[in-house]
Amino acid sequence: AVGIAPPTEARSLGLGISSFVSLGNGADVSANDLLQYWEEDDRTSVILLYLESFGNPRRFARISKRVSRHKPIIAVKAGRTGAGRRAAGSHTAALAADDVATEALFHQTGVIRADTLGEMFDLAAALSGQPLPKGRRVAILTNAGGLGILCADACEANGLLVQEPNDEIKRQLRAFLPAAASVGNPVDMIASASAGDFRKAVEILLSDTAVDALIVLTIDVGLTEISAIDRSIRAGVAKVRDKDGAAKPVLTSFMDEDKLPKPTAAKHDRLPNFAFPENISRVLGKLARYAEWRAEPEGIILDFADIRPREARALCQKARRERGSTWLSGDETRQVLSAFNLPLPPGGICHDENEAAAMARQIGFPVALKLASHTIVHKTEMGGVRLNLTNEASVRQAFDEIRERLKGDGKLDEMDGVLVQPMISGGVELMVGVTQDPLF
Repeated sequence: AVGIAPPTEARSLGLGISSFVSLGNGADVSANDLLQYWEEDDRTSVILLYLESFGNPRRFARISKRVSRHKPIIAVKAGRTGAGRRAAGSHTAALAADDVATEALFHQTGVIRADTLGEMFDLAAALSGQPLPKGRRVAILTNAGGLGILCADACEANGLLVQEPNDEIKRQLRAFLPAAASVGNPVDMIASASAGDFRKAVEILLSDTAVDALIVLTIDVGLTEISAIDRSIRAGVAKVRDKDGAAKPVLTSFMDEDKLPKPTAAKHDRLPNFAFPENISRVLGKLARYAEWRAEPEGIILDFADIRPREARALCQKARRERGSTWLSGDETRQVLSAFNLPLPPGGICHDENEAAAMARQIGFPVALKLASHTIVHKTEMGGVRLNLTNEASVRQAFDEIRERLKGDGKLDEMDGVLVQPMISGGVELMVGVTQDPLF
C-alpha cells in the first residue's frame, strides 16, 4: 500500500523514476540486493527506501556506506516506537531493530533519515536537482518578513547558521531596494519587490563567499506575477553559476505553487519548491550533515600488535560458562583490561584488612578503597567506596566498615574483597558503555 502513493508524488515534483520495487514480505530479494543494483545503475542518482526491518544489518552497513559515498540514500524507517515495532512484526513477521541502533547505523553509513514520506520526497527533490552545500551558512531572501523569521528560527533549530551579511553585500542590496526593506539576514525586500529585484538579490547573495546555500521565500501579494518571479530567480541562479561555477544549492518556497507551471522531469533548471519554509530548513540541515559525512575521510580500522584479544575472550567465556551471563569480578576485569594493554593505576584486589593495608603501603598514600563484587554493581549506594585514606589504620577501618555493612544487609557472601588504588587528581573521568542489539 505504501508503494501506491510515491510514483504520483514523484510526478507532482517533477522527479523521474528509474525503477520502482515493492518487496512485500521480502522472501528472496532484499533491500541490500537492490542497493547493489542501483549502485551500478547509471539512470539512478538518488535512492529512496522504505524499511520496516533489516534482514542483514551488517551487510546493509557495508553496502550503504560504500553507496552513500557517491549516491545519496534516503530512508524512512518505520517502527521507531514500541507500538510501531509491534505493528511491523504483525505486518511482515519481521523483527524491527531498536531505534537507537538504527539511528547509529544510519549515522555511520551516511544514510539520510527522513522522518516522513513527505520529507523523503522533499529530500529527493533537493538532491536530484541541486549540489550539496559546502557548509552550514544560509542566506534567506523573501518578500514577506514573517516567512523569513519562521525560516530563520527553523534553520538554527536544524543546525544551520543564519549570519549577518557584510557591509559590502548590504551596500549592494540597498542600491536598489526601498528604504523600508531589511538587508540583514533574512533579506526582507517587502511586498513591493519586483521580479527584477528578486533576480538582482539572488545574484548578490549567491556570489557572497560567506554563503553556502540560498533559500528564497515568496508569497503572491498581487503586485507581481508569481511565474515571473520564478523565471527571474532561475535566471539569477543560472547567471551566477555560469559566471563562476558556484555550486550552491538554491531552494524555494512559493506559497502559491499552484500558480507556477507544472514541473516535468525533463525541466532541469527548475528549482525544488517546498510547501513551507520550515520544510526547507529541515531538508537543508540534513543535506549539510550528509555533505559533511561525504567530505570526511573513509577512515581505517586500527590494529595493534601489543594486545591479546584471545586471552580476554577466553576469560570472558570461562566466566560465562561458570556463572552464566553476569558481571566480571574485579580481578577478571583487570585481566581483561590488561590483555588490551590499557593503562591501569597500580593496586589490586585484597581479601582482608591486612592485605588491604599492605597494598596501600606499597602503592603509597592517599588511596581509594572500593568494594569488589561481581553482583553488587552500584557500590556507592552500599557504602562500598571510601576515598582519601591517608594511613594503614584508616584502610583497615574502611575495610571493616564495608564488611559489617554488607553483613548487616545479608550480602556478605557477595563480597569478593576490596580494590585498593591510589587517589588520582586531574585529567578527565571517562566511562565507556557498549550495548549489542540482538538483531544487529
